[in-house]
Amino acid sequence: MRLAILILAHKNPDQLAYLCHKLEHDKVGIFIHLDKRVKMDDFIVKLAGSNSLKFIGQKQRITYSSISYIYATLFLLNKAFETNFDYFILISGQDLPLKPINEIYDFFKKNKTKNYLSFEPIPKVELAYNGRMRTEFFS
Repeated sequence: MRLAILILAHKNPDQLAYLCHKLEHDKVGIFIHLDKRVKMDDFIVKLAGSNSLKFIGQKQRITYSSISYIYATLFLLNKAFETNFDYFILISGQDLPLKPINEIYDFFKKNKTKNYLSFEPIPKVELAYNGRMRTEFFS
């Protein structure tokens, strides 16, 4: 099994480099989307030498809680899918793993038939604003 870790990042090149270092594994590929507003060169220098880094690009200027998050995520998914990865994990550049990458990889290898994505159709009366909080108040 080949695991792709998709990262949406917008700041802190040192922290992102540390994260990528913690995710180094021979069966793991790292795909990074940087917000279009940041200087890519600052990140490239920090990420040099990462064997797991497969792709770094800037497609979207991401605005909080907007559709641009989805576009950037789909962009990364397509890049990872094109290179034949089997399982995809989406994280942010500010995340840090709580377990070693070998344990993370083994967990997903053991559970490769499971999906950890869920959704709720809206409107949903149990949610504030019937679940339309982000679609009605952020653009």
